[in-house]
Amino acid sequence: MKKTILRFLVFTLVSFGAAASDYVPKLHTTPSVRQQGFGGFYTTDVYNFYGIFANPTTLALKKEHALYPSIDLNLAGPLKDVKNIVKSLSDGDTTLLSKIIEKNNGLQFGMNVSPLLSFGKISPIGLGWAFNTQVFMNASVPSVALSDVNLGLESSFRLGFGFRLINTDNHFLGVGATGKAFAQFAASNTGNIIDFIQKIKDDFSSIPAYFSIGYGIDLGAYYSLCNRLDIGFTWHDALTFAHVTESTIGDLKFEFGKAQKLDSKVSCGVAYRFPVDWSNGIITSFKVMAEYRDITNLFGDQIRNPVLDFACGTELVVGSFVSVRAGINDMYPAFGVGLAMKNFKLDFSVYGSELGLEPGSTPCLNSSIFIGFTY
Repeated sequence: MKKTILRFLVFTLVSFGAAASDYVPKLHTTPSVRQQGFGGFYTTDVYNFYGIFANPTTLALKKEHALYPSIDLNLAGPLKDVKNIVKSLSDGDTTLLSKIIEKNNGLQFGMNVSPLLSFGKISPIGLGWAFNTQVFMNASVPSVALSDVNLGLESSFRLGFGFRLINTDNHFLGVGATGKAFAQFAASNTGNIIDFIQKIKDDFSSIPAYFSIGYGIDLGAYYSLCNRLDIGFTWHDALTFAHVTESTIGDLKFEFGKAQKLDSKVSCGVAYRFPVDWSNGIITSFKVMAEYRDITNLFGDQIRNPVLDFACGTELVVGSFVSVRAGINDMYPAFGVGLAMKNFKLDFSVYGSELGLEPGSTPCLNSSIFIGFTY
């Protein structure tokens, strides 16, 4: 019982949903399905549209990329038990739900959907922008009596510019910055999961709701040696603030409180791109990457085990249209495959993530699919 309560408290502290008096929004910008297949964001993965999220210096390369409206779906949790979980919740069957929770050592669910309102462009002059809309849901259910459920909608806009400092045959050095603005609506509830489902049916208007608006900046740098060895650096949320309104679904208010500074983190990584000339065009790209996601966690009070911030991954592209990916994220394996037919992309990934503070404490299985167009 003590472990169950501790697990619940830890998840509540590290998830974006918190008690009303301590609520701090968390951006739900997630890696693309392609990136999830080899372990998430890498500061050296810059030759694609989603590099604008991983490292603003993507823009300094002055390559043209575009994201067209697409579908991006991510699901997390014990998916094989979804049918029985839905049945137990709809029937109010606490016995069946307790058995499922005990079998899985607590339930952790997540969903993140990027609907068609996501698009952007990176131009050859070093300027780029991205508009992203996501529907999200997070749920932690250590026991029937203890749960933390959060769901909502988030929209964000990024605008950035990259600068070339050195650009020779053997050396490239660039820096970049992106400014961002976001709006987020989230509904949150803690307590008995069965009571929450009943509240949705009988008194939906009383569920706590939070509306947040914010703005901030990301900074990055990138160096490449002989187009083989790459080093990247990103200061995420270098200076990011949010204003929050707390209310209920039935009585929405827009009286924003004072600005809250969101936590920042510094990521750095290295990559090596293997020469593929020997393959006669069969293999068009092969690279390996290693990353440390939060250098600041190495200093001061370490809340999360520092080993969880290490990631590594690889991507092999065959014939420019089939990609095979693998990596490590949160000390769990990640796998992915991709199919590209001109601008049309189809990606699928399966990976593990750690919701707790120690390796293996609260594992979560994730699966993602992307269907859309990029250039």
